[in-house]
Amino acid sequence: MADTLYTKRKLIELIRREVSGGYPSDIDRVRDAEIEAQICSVANVFMKKEVFTTTMNLEGATIPNGCVLATYKADVSRGVGVTSFASLPITPMYLPNGMGVFSVYPDGFPWKEYIPLPPNVVYTVMRDKMINPINKKCYTIDENQVVIFDDLVGAGITKVGIKLAVMDITKYGLNDVLPIPPEMITDIFTAVVNVYKQEPNKLRTEGNQPQP
Repeated sequence: MADTLYTKRKLIELIRREVSGGYPSDIDRVRDAEIEAQICSVANVFMKKEVFTTTMNLEGATIPNGCVLATYKADVSRGVGVTSFASLPITPMYLPNGMGVFSVYPDGFPWKEYIPLPPNVVYTVMRDKMINPINKKCYTIDENQVVIFDDLVGAGITKVGIKLAVMDITKYGLNDVLPIPPEMITDIFTAVVNVYKQEPNKLRTEGNQPQP
């Protein structure tokens, strides 16, 4: 799927067309609402949805209702020196203290998450061993790029896991752009289509066949 922006309505149309053999019809037994529910259910599995919890002092700010954490993977490229880069797969919600990007870690090792640092202090911290005595690995966000102060490529690590704050998929309207990258859209599309293809009589009302 080449497009980068998808809505529930677009996904529903693509799924209905695929399952019906290319000829969706008003006589289909399954309603759009049921397909939408399947999309939400499958998306939550692929995004590894988690309840958003934090012990940080938000200084009077609040986390919006319906905000959850979703897990994505991003390819890593080598930067200058011991830095690595990864692109944010989607734009996260804007939250206090930069918590929209909640966690970054080597793929498969969430307990080895990097320490987030604001862009205006990161180079000072990485340069000054008195401030950074244990030399923990850090990252910062530069627009839509994650800058990681670690040579991941040299260590043979090709992907990072990124937990981002997004609105629960069930809260999105039919025409809202979903926080799902194209490769994950393909997985969700395939999984939902397979649900209906395993029940060939479910989508189409019995006794009616699609007409070109």
